[in-house]
Parts: sequence; C-alpha cells; structure tokens
Amino acid sequence: KPRRTEMAALTADQLTTLIETTKDTKFGMVIFLAAYTGMRRSELVGLRWDDIDFDNNVISIQRVIIRVSGEGYKIEQPKSDKSRRRIEISENVVITLRRHHVTQLERRMRLGSIWQDEGWVFAEEDGRHLNPDDISRTFKKLRSDLGLPTVRFHDLRHTHASLMLAAGEHLKVVQKR
Repeated sequence: KPRRTEMAALTADQLTTLIETTKDTKFGMVIFLAAYTGMRRSELVGLRWDDIDFDNNVISIQRVIIRVSGEGYKIEQPKSDKSRRRIEISENVVITLRRHHVTQLERRMRLGSIWQDEGWVFAEEDGRHLNPDDISRTFKKLRSDLGLPTVRFHDLRHTHASLMLAAGEHLKVVQKR
C-alpha cells in the first residue's frame, strides 16, 4: 500500500509572503487562485474563462488536465461527481481574475495569429494550457527560495481549508468546497 503523505499547510503570514512575492511571476495567479479556492492543480490548468461567472462570483469545475503515461496531457472530466462543483469566490478574487483576463487579452492582441485561443485562464505565452508539472516544479523552487516550509503545491489546498476552519467556517462547508 502506498504511504500517505503527511498533510502540510502554510500559515496565513507565510501564504501572504508567497502570494505577494510571486504575484508578477508566470505562476503567481495560479498560486493566488489555488490559495483562495482550494482548487487542485489539474482543475486550475483545466479552467477556461467560460467556467467563471463574474456576475455571480462563481467558478464551475468542468474539466481537469492530467498527464497520462505514454499519451501526454489529456483533458478529462473531474474524477467524481463531488469534484464537479461550483466554488463561490470573493469580490477580491473576481477583481484579480478580471485584471488577469485583461493582461491575457493584451498579450493575445500582441501575438495575433500566433495565439492559440482555447480559452484557458492559465495559458502559456502562445495560449496553450499550462503544463501541470511545470507548476509543481516552479512552486518547489519558489517555496525554497522564500525559505518557506517544505510544502507541495497541493498543500495550498490544505492551507486554504485550514485557514477557512481557523476563520470559523463550518466543517461541512469546507469539505464541500
């Protein structure tokens, strides 16, 4: 039986340091949204702009992007019905996502026909979806450079849940999210 990895989480101060330090980097917005929503890496990479309801402050998880051995990256349905869900987001997250969208549209206009418009929220310089493994590798380096505790990108999910619970959110709400 595979050994379970111990759950780890950052403190609120450590998370603030991480977000502030990485906000202008390629993966800064991915880190921000992971921290503020608890979304999985595969869900973040699979997020399209039409999955975000800016008027109602909701993100719908519709797909994931995973690596399949020998086949490369594939777009799949979330692993279970519970994984296919709607996540309420704060006005701060909406504003930050809108800014990110404007920045991406400006890049798209500069690139013209080179841009591959697939609607990804988190895209490579040419519009293709991000490589999920690049996120983890870069996160590990950023975390280390900042002198933060040894946590994986996935542990931002645990950090999000821990901070919600510490703020007094009901356990069932956190579980559903």
